[in-house]
Amino acid sequence: MRPLAVTCAIAAALVAVVAAEPRIRPIAGNAQSEEQRALTSTYSGAFGTGADLRTLLVHPEMVKGVLPFANYILSESTLSPRHRELLILRTAWNTRSDYLWAKHQGRATAAGLGAQELSAIAELTPPRWDDFERMLLRAADELHESSFVSNETWTTLAQRYSVHELMDAAFTVADMTMIAEVLNSARVDLEAGWKPFEKPELRRLRATAAARG
Repeated sequence: MRPLAVTCAIAAALVAVVAAEPRIRPIAGNAQSEEQRALTSTYSGAFGTGADLRTLLVHPEMVKGVLPFANYILSESTLSPRHRELLILRTAWNTRSDYLWAKHQGRATAAGLGAQELSAIAELTPPRWDDFERMLLRAADELHESSFVSNETWTTLAQRYSVHELMDAAFTVADMTMIAEVLNSARVDLEAGWKPFEKPELRRLRATAAARG
């Protein structure tokens, strides 16, 4: 019989492995129903065909309700691609969504964001934003922290943004927060070759700093 300590260690290791497994398995392309294939064809243009979409396809009726809005946010809103990706990546950072961050790094680069700016979004390097983009990131933070854009932030954004852009900015954070929460909770795996956006020690430091105010 194995010593109790060894048995407990093996059990703990198994629990850790199980805990890391996806809670909802993505549906492989060759296992999709006709309805799921049709939904993929309809919504993959802006959303992509990764594990996130294939996880959502487990619930086709939900996809029909959610992804039209997600497609609007991702490709049709009044925001510029650069500002859209700034808000999405800041939301990915705030919600600790490795998947959302990794998915949008390439899109952000295509929208003109450089490596230093990506690092600054995640607060790993000093920010180098103009006043407007700094306030745009602050809006994402305020929505995450208190579900409210402060008067100062709103007034600054309104100097350049139309009412439609202000609404789209808020809805971008709201929609991406919702997507991140589902992906996080379902434990959707990163795609092959993707890496988490922050090291564990950086995550701990950030959590400590937030707790200290």
